[in-house]
Amino acid sequence: MSVFRMSVTSTHWPLIYTFHFDERLSTADFTEEAALSPSEHAIITVPESSFYTITGDYFVGVAPGYTRLLHVWNIYTGEKLKEVVCPVSNPNSCFITLCHSYKPSPDVLSVVEEEVLEERGLMIRMHVYVYNASELVFREFVETRLGRVNTLYQCMIYDPYVFIKDFFNLSVFNYKTSALVDVKPALSNPILFNDNVIYVRERKLRGFNVSTGVTNQLSSFNACSMYFIACDRFVTQVLSFRDFEVLEVGRRQARRHFNFESSNRYWWSDRVAMTNRMYTKKIMIESNERNKKHNIYLLNFW
Repeated sequence: MSVFRMSVTSTHWPLIYTFHFDERLSTADFTEEAALSPSEHAIITVPESSFYTITGDYFVGVAPGYTRLLHVWNIYTGEKLKEVVCPVSNPNSCFITLCHSYKPSPDVLSVVEEEVLEERGLMIRMHVYVYNASELVFREFVETRLGRVNTLYQCMIYDPYVFIKDFFNLSVFNYKTSALVDVKPALSNPILFNDNVIYVRERKLRGFNVSTGVTNQLSSFNACSMYFIACDRFVTQVLSFRDFEVLEVGRRQARRHFNFESSNRYWWSDRVAMTNRMYTKKIMIESNERNKKHNIYLLNFW
């Protein structure tokens, strides 16, 4: 991991320091076996590459081969703070996901997958924890789901809320009080949109306001389960391989339809151009893999 001092007004970005985030502490208070990944015969998903997240001054990461071990660094000082063993004692368990809070916070959401033997056979338990990187402890909150496969589509944290999307519902918890705030049927994964965490239910966009804790309907138009945030006012929905529509979420409920006549029959990809904090531009990239050519379109929402 390399840490640079970066400034948008300067072309010189000096390297402050570099560290190996899975470097072991000599004061570790656990055995080597406790940190090893589960066996290759386990039915759980064992990550084969490193994954990490950064929140404020804290770096939290998991390295391959030792997926039961969490490494915590202070990237401002370059000091390794702690190594944390998976809170599930079963050796056939490991960390699979880390998420930072969308609201600035030292809290990091972690998902642990565990293989268990039930009367119905081998099953998978999914445990959702919240780790506080400043106090170096897990919070008391934990939510567990059981299934034959990974039952969670997506988890999200926005201090003080945790959002858990499974096959059917979106559950909202206040992880600081461990209280269940709301459960709603949902077709889509939760996405942050301004001060709302939005999702699709009954073909309408719904929004859980993270400031008030209240859920409201945000749109009158029919929403698809696959949609993308265009900027702070618009969402886009793909209608076909080449067609998509832009929908304004708010009082005016404007609907605009766009059709791109593709110059070749190959696939599209799209990117949101982070040109400013409101993300008001969208880049459409048309790619022809045969001759390695690309057509780039820029859609400006304002």
